[in-house]
Amino acid sequence: MTHRNLIIFLVIILYTFFHLSEQTPPASRYADLDRNCSRGWFSCKEGLLWCVLDEWVCDGDIDCEDGSDEENCDHTDCGPDSLSCAGRCVSYGLACNGAMDCTNGADEAKRLCNTGNTCPYFGSHCLTNASICVAYQQLCDGNPDCPDRSDESTDCEELLEPGYTGFRLCDVLSCEHACTFLPDGLPTCYCPPGSILYNDTKCKSANICNLTKPCSQTCKHTSGWEFTCSCVDSFFVNPLNSSHCLIEEGSIFQSSEPYLIAASDQQIQSFNIDGQRQRSFSSSVARILPTVDYNTHTAYWISHPKSGPAKLVNASLNHLKETETIELPYSIDNCQISVDWVTGNIYFLNTKDEHIFVCSVAQPISCISLLQQNKPATLLEMTLDAYAGYIFYFEHGAYSKVNRLDMDGTNYQNIVKISMSYAQGLTVDPYGERLYFFELHSGCIESVDYDGKFRTTHFCYKKKPNMFEAAFFNDSLYISENKKLLSRLQLWEPYPSLQVLANTSAIETLRVVHPLVQRTVSHVKCRHMNCQHICLIGSTKRVGTCFCRAGFILNNDSRTCIRPPSEDVYLLVSKGHPGEIKGIPLFHEPQEHYSPIVPIENLKGPRGLDYYGDTNGDDWIIYSHIGEYEIKAHRIRDGFSQVIFNQSVYNCEGLAIDWSNGNMLWTDDGYKTINLASLAPLGVRSPGHGPPFLRKVLVNGVTSHPRAIVVHEARSVIYWSVWEPIETPQTNYGKIETSWMDGSHREILYTGSDILWPNGITVDTLRDVIYYTEAFYDKIEAIEINGKIKTTVISGTGNQFGHPFSISLFEGASKDNTLQGRYLFVADYRSGLIYRYNLTSNRSEPVILHREKPPVLQVIVFNPLFRAGHSACSEVMCTDLCVSIPTYPHYKCLCPNGASITADNHTCIDKANYTTVPSCAEQQFQCDNGICIVKKWVCDGDNDCHDNSDEKIEMCAKKNCSDGWFLCSNSSVCILSRWVCDGESDCSGGEDETPGVCRGRSCPTGQFLCPSGLCIPDIWRCDLDDDCHDGFDESDNCTYASCRTGVEFSCLSGRCIALEWACDGEDDCGDGSDEEDCSVTTTPSTATKCAENEMQCSNETSLARCMPSRWRCDGDDDCPDGSDETGCRESIT
Repeated sequence: MTHRNLIIFLVIILYTFFHLSEQTPPASRYADLDRNCSRGWFSCKEGLLWCVLDEWVCDGDIDCEDGSDEENCDHTDCGPDSLSCAGRCVSYGLACNGAMDCTNGADEAKRLCNTGNTCPYFGSHCLTNASICVAYQQLCDGNPDCPDRSDESTDCEELLEPGYTGFRLCDVLSCEHACTFLPDGLPTCYCPPGSILYNDTKCKSANICNLTKPCSQTCKHTSGWEFTCSCVDSFFVNPLNSSHCLIEEGSIFQSSEPYLIAASDQQIQSFNIDGQRQRSFSSSVARILPTVDYNTHTAYWISHPKSGPAKLVNASLNHLKETETIELPYSIDNCQISVDWVTGNIYFLNTKDEHIFVCSVAQPISCISLLQQNKPATLLEMTLDAYAGYIFYFEHGAYSKVNRLDMDGTNYQNIVKISMSYAQGLTVDPYGERLYFFELHSGCIESVDYDGKFRTTHFCYKKKPNMFEAAFFNDSLYISENKKLLSRLQLWEPYPSLQVLANTSAIETLRVVHPLVQRTVSHVKCRHMNCQHICLIGSTKRVGTCFCRAGFILNNDSRTCIRPPSEDVYLLVSKGHPGEIKGIPLFHEPQEHYSPIVPIENLKGPRGLDYYGDTNGDDWIIYSHIGEYEIKAHRIRDGFSQVIFNQSVYNCEGLAIDWSNGNMLWTDDGYKTINLASLAPLGVRSPGHGPPFLRKVLVNGVTSHPRAIVVHEARSVIYWSVWEPIETPQTNYGKIETSWMDGSHREILYTGSDILWPNGITVDTLRDVIYYTEAFYDKIEAIEINGKIKTTVISGTGNQFGHPFSISLFEGASKDNTLQGRYLFVADYRSGLIYRYNLTSNRSEPVILHREKPPVLQVIVFNPLFRAGHSACSEVMCTDLCVSIPTYPHYKCLCPNGASITADNHTCIDKANYTTVPSCAEQQFQCDNGICIVKKWVCDGDNDCHDNSDEKIEMCAKKNCSDGWFLCSNSSVCILSRWVCDGESDCSGGEDETPGVCRGRSCPTGQFLCPSGLCIPDIWRCDLDDDCHDGFDESDNCTYASCRTGVEFSCLSGRCIALEWACDGEDDCGDGSDEEDCSVTTTPSTATKCAENEMQCSNETSLARCMPSRWRCDGDDDCPDGSDETGCRESIT
C-alpha cells in the first residue's frame, strides 16, 4: 500500500473506531456524496474515501475502499529494470525525464522524482536538506545522519523502543524484507542492497548499472548496490571522480594535441583547448560546420560564395588554405554537414527542404535521400555517432523533439520531447553513448543516453544565451554562447560550472580536433566492399550494406545497381523543395527506394512538364527550369540532359507537347506569350553544333498571367489558362482561352465571376471535355470544348483541397485490373498531397495516392502509347515549322521569328532588316552566348554567363558603382561597401583591405570607426566589450552609467548586473567583484522584495531569493539553503 494512502487509510480506521457507531453503514450511505474529483485525481465508486491520485490507479495497491482503482487492470510483472504502471512496463531510465510514459503519471510521481537523483532507490533525503541521502538501513537506527535529525524522528520509537506496546504501523504494511520510517514520518518498506521495492511491499533484484547509469563509460555490477566503473582503451578513471573517465596520459593519442576549430561566415579560427587563439584565415563561408575525417586527415565544410550555389570544400588539416571543391548532384544551400569517419561518407541536413541525405565523396560520387519531411516541421540541428551507427537531429514543429535515425535511414525513433521549445548544440559522447543538448526554454544543458533514457540536467543559465554551439571532448563540453563567448563545462565536477576561455569574434560552429573525437571501428568493411553507388552502416547492420541511388535497385550480387523493370504507365511529379522530377505508380504508394525513373534532381522550380518520344525510340522528359530561365530535355534511358532554350525564356509556367507534329508549346508569364518550337533536333544537336531548335511566338499580348497549356491533337487546337490577381478589379476574371495551333482563331472559351485562379488544365480528347483546377475557389471544374456546359466535378467545401494546382487524365486499368475507369490525378500545391479521382463512379471521393513535401508543382500521366497519332504534316515538306489546323489541308507551314513564308507556303526566308525583340527581360543582361542573367550580377567578379561576357574588362572599367558599393581599382568590380575593411579581401587585388583605404574611410551614421578601419555600431562603444579588438572602443575616455540603487549591482569594472546575481556563486561581473564580501548580511536597502504570492528564502550568505509560495513544503529544496522546507514536518503534523 502506498505511504500517503496508508496514513489516510489509518486515519479513516481510527476515526471510524472512536467516533462512529459499531455498525458499519451500508455502501448506499455514500451514494449521494459529490464525487467530482479534481483533475489528476481518480473518483472511487463507493466509500468515504472517494478521490485518490491518478498515479495510484492500477499500481497494484487497493487505495479506494471498494477497490475500484484496481478494477480492469493488467498487473504486469515487470523485470528488475522496469517500473510497473497502469498495465505496462516502463524502463526506470525513462522515469523523471519530464514526459509521462505511464498513462497515470507514476513514472513522474513526486515520491520518485522529488530528489533529482537516485536516492529513492537506496534511501531517503533529509527533511530540510535534499543534498543528503540516508540509506534505508540507517533510518531509525538510533544514530542521526541528517543535520536536522529527521532520520531519527519520534515515529521511530516503535522500532527502537524495547517492548513497545503501541499501535505498530509497520505491522500493517507486512513488508517482505523490512520496515522503517521516512524523515517525513511516513512508514515504508525497504529492500536489501541489490533489490528494489515494487507494489510497495515486495522486493525484486536490480542491477544498479542499468537502474541509474552511474558510470560515464563502463559499469560492472558487483554485489548489492556496489559497482565498479571502468574506461575503454586510451582512457583512465578520473582520480577526482571515479565514475568518470579522462584521456590516458602516455596513450598513443596523447601526443596529438587537441584544439578547437571555430567558424563563422567570415573566417575560420583555431584555439588550443584552453581557449588561446592559434591561427585564423578568411573564408567565404556561412554556417561552415567544419567536420574532420581522421582516416584521411581531412576537414570538410560548406563554402558560400557571395554569388552562386554553395559548394562542398575539403582541405588537409595541415593546409586548410589549400582547398578542393567536390561537385555534388544535390544542392547544399542551407545545409549542415557531419562526416561518417567509418565509411568516409558525408551526411547533410537541409534546413530549408527538411531533407537528410548522404553522399559518398569518393569517385564516382553518389547521393541518396535518407529522410524527407512531408509534414509541417523544421529540421534544425544534426550530429552523428558513426561508431554506434546513429544520426541525431532536432525537429521543431507542433511538438518539438530530438529524433534518432540509423545512418542507413532506417529505424526512426523519437528519444527526447522538447515541448514547444528549441534544442541547440547537439553533440555526442561516443564512448559513454550520451547525447548532449541545450534546451532553450529552461536554459539548461541536458543529456540523455542514446535511447532517450536517464535524462540529466548538467547546468542551467540564469541569462539564457540565444545562440548555442557545443562540442564534447574528454568529459567536457566546449561551448560557444551568443556567437562570442567560448567556455568549458567539465562534466565530471560534482556541480559543474562554466569556465570562460575566451571572448572571440562571431562563432557559428565549433568542433574539437583530436583522433579520440571519433571512436575507432574495426569491423566495418565498407571501404573494401566495392559498392557501385554507396555503402552505409546502421546500428544493427554494422558491417556495411550497399545502397543504390533513387531509380535503381540492388542486384543479386548485393553490390551493383540496376534499373528495375520498366513500367509502361506511371505518374510524373515535379516539386519544389527539394527541386526534382520523379515518377510514382498510378494506383499504389511507391515502395521505398523505388522509382519508375531515375529522378531529375537539384532543380530550381521545375514548373512546366510533359514528355515526348523522338524518332529514335527514346523517351524524353521536357520541363521548364524557372530558376535557371531555361527549358530542358532529359532522356530517360541514360539521364542525358539537353538545353532546348536558355534565352528568351523568362517564366514558363505551362508546357505541352504536340506529339503528332513533334512540337513543343509553352506559356511565358514574363513575356505574356504563347510559343511554339520544333523538337526535331532532340538527341541530334549538341551545344553549338547541329540544327537549332526553331521557335515562334504564336500569341502575343496575353493579358494577366498565362499558366497551364494543353493540346487537343484530334481537334488541332490548344487551350490555356489565365489567372488574375486578387487585387485586380472584379470585372477582371480568370479565363480559359483557345486558338488553333498556328495561333489564329484566338478566343475566350470561358470566363466569369466563378473563375479567378485557373491553374492546371487537361483535356479528354475522346469526349471533348476540358478539366481544370480552380485554386482560388478550391475546386475542379469541367467544361465542354464548345464552352456551353460547365460543371463542378469536385468541390473544395469538404476541405479536400488547399490549393489544387495541377491536373492530368488517365483512362485504363491497373495491372491487376482491380481498378479501371477514367481517373483524374490532382496535385495540391500547399499540402503536397496527390489525389486520384474516379470519374466513372458516381459516389467517388478523391483518394490520397501519395504525399510529397510541398510545394508539388506538376503531375502528368506518362503513357506514350496513348500519345501516338498521325498528322498531315508528315506528308508535306515544310522547311522550318509545321502545325496541324482543323480545316483543309489540315496543316500549315510556319516560319520562326525573323523569317517569313514565300509564295509556295512551304519555304521560309529571313526578313530583310529584321530587328529581333530583346530576348532578355528588362531586368536581365544578355550574355554573348544568349543566356539571360540578372543585371546586378554584371561586373561582380563572378563568371555568371559561363563565357565571361558579363565580366569584360572594357565594359566593367566604365562602370560606376552605385551608392552603397565600392569600386575595386584593379578589376573594376563593384562590391558592397559593408564588405570593405571587414577583414576579408573581396577585391581580387585586396585593395578593399589596404591600410590606406581602411584608415581613411568614414563610417555610416550611427557607427564608430576603429583604428583598423572596422566600423562598429555606436551602441557598442563603452559597453565593456572589446569590439575593435584593440580596446579602442573601451578607452579611458569612457564614462559608464551608474547602476540603479536597489535594482542593479555595480561591478568594479563599471558594469551593471542584476542585483540578485550578486553573491550567487557565479562570476557575472567577469572580475569576481560580485562574489566578494558575500558573508555580510544583506542590508534592508538592497534586500529583495517579494510579491504577495511569493515567499522569501532566508539565506544569510547571499541575497535572498523569491520563490512561489506554492513551492513551500512541497518536498523540494527550491531555496539554495532549503529554507522553503524548514518546519514543514510540524505543519504537516
